Amino acid sequence: MWFLRRQIKGQPALEFLSIYSWALISILLLIAVVTVVATSQGKLIYPPPHCYIAPSFPCYGAYIMTNSIGTVALVILNNNLGVPVYFPANSFEISPSYSNKTYGGQCLPSTASHANTIVCEASLAGFSSSLGTELGPNFEIRYSICEKTCAGGLPVYNTSGTAQLTVSPYSANAVNAIV
Repeated sequence: MWFLRRQIKGQPALEFLSIYSWALISILLLIAVVTVVATSQGKLIYPPPHCYIAPSFPCYGAYIMTNSIGTVALVILNNNLGVPVYFPANSFEISPSYSNKTYGGQCLPSTASHANTIVCEASLAGFSSSLGTELGPNFEIRYSICEKTCAGGLPVYNTSGTAQLTVSPYSANAVNAIV
């Protein structure tokens, strides 16, 4: 009979361990899940931008970047015309896909030799869009073909393009890395 009494005394301890061990395992599992979720959130990754413009100016990228100070649009292209080109003042205009407003900017360098990279930039004052928003802006670039000189008074040509991009965070380091 003494062994029956021992079993009876040990039974509550066994029940205690079996019930609370499941609770302990559940708590540890919850802590592990929270830790994995909290530590796996890194920087947002944005899909690469795509843009298209006339074949003589291949487009390498279009970006709309924003922060608390403002929003900037960049289009990067190359002069494949075979001759130098001149970009007059206000040579760049961009219209975000869901805005009726057009924003003006400048393409630099203002005189680009054959095979030069050109960066067109416009400040989008008053434009607000949250990070990660996908846009399909249209843009227009005005330029003149340099004949003997690259200056005003030359015929101005227009070319237009489109882009598919995601609004990303703006920083000077990001702009320098793109350009």
